[in-house]
Amino acid sequence: MSLASTDTKPDKDSWEEHLLRLEQLFNRLSSSGLVINLAKCEFSRATVTYLGHVVDQGKTAPKTAKIEAIAHFPVPSDRRGLQRFLGMAGFYRRFCKNFTSVASPLTILLSPKKPFKWTSEPRKRFTT
Repeated sequence: MSLASTDTKPDKDSWEEHLLRLEQLFNRLSSSGLVINLAKCEFSRATVTYLGHVVDQGKTAPKTAKIEAIAHFPVPSDRRGLQRFLGMAGFYRRFCKNFTSVASPLTILLSPKKPFKWTSEPRKRFTT
């Protein structure tokens, strides 16, 4: 099987089109009087980290370090600690199947109308 030169051309065109789009973007920014901080920019990368997510070839995943921080979060001893945990975990809720039902026993503990009692059910959900 032989490859004609046109078989490899789309990759070259894609790269050239990518560079052209970048050039157009830079021109628009410049004409608008905007500048970018090159130290904070990444160009032509297959994988980028953005707002706690890893974006790779059109797919988004949570950043591993953040998941480790949630997994090793200390057991909350009060409402404030539980709020911190639920805030961290809730940021990645779209990656957790049935997040609301799993977190609901924990969310109930946030109510000031009920005493904060760390029983077996919240402990089980916290470790899930």
